[in-house]
Amino acid sequence: MWTGNLSPTFTALAVSPAFMPRQDDWPEYIRVTGFCFWDGSVDWQFPAKLKAFLNGRKPVVTVTSGTVAPGERTLFAPYYRTSAESILACGARALLLNEPEMPGSIEDNDDVLNISFAPFSQIFPSCAAVIHHGGIGTIGQCLRAGVPSLVVPGGMDQPFNAAQVALRKAGIWISRKHYTARRARQALNALLYTPTYQEQARKVQARIMQEDGVATLRVAIEQILRDKRQE
Repeated sequence: MWTGNLSPTFTALAVSPAFMPRQDDWPEYIRVTGFCFWDGSVDWQFPAKLKAFLNGRKPVVTVTSGTVAPGERTLFAPYYRTSAESILACGARALLLNEPEMPGSIEDNDDVLNISFAPFSQIFPSCAAVIHHGGIGTIGQCLRAGVPSLVVPGGMDQPFNAAQVALRKAGIWISRKHYTARRARQALNALLYTPTYQEQARKVQARIMQEDGVATLRVAIEQILRDKRQE
């Protein structure tokens, strides 16, 4: 993270140019390869309960905090609660991925389902929107699924990523400290019931589906290794 941009030979920005176009002032050795997707365990089986939940009559909004929440579970409890309450207030169903345990949980509601894990690529295409923390892997999966995002960034690269999503009109972002039920409800209503966000997310999706980030990155690395051997 801290030294990868120091290579004068090759630096890969493993995101789609539809998300982050190459800038004119970047050095030549910086390449935008496309997203390199990881879709989870090959042994994962789709639970019947999850499949039924996704196929219900109401739109489904997934809430996730990526790989961060398991190590900082208590910090994410307000985020999950605010998200779930806002989803229900918008007339949608809340799918909570790896929700921290909370006193007085709202999971008794039939419109709320908490599961510990599911590959994003398997569930996001069935969702009307996704609320997440702004990790680049989660953003990539949302864009590939053509699903708008409500991004609630914390730190590191997350605010920048959130701003890029908003710039592409593929979602809305609210900072963590300003994330309230009222703001979340307003944002979700826009994502769910304003066609612009869904249309823009699908436009980005169409471009991503034409890319192969893994293959592009592999070819670039192989070329560098061949050039090194010839020196």
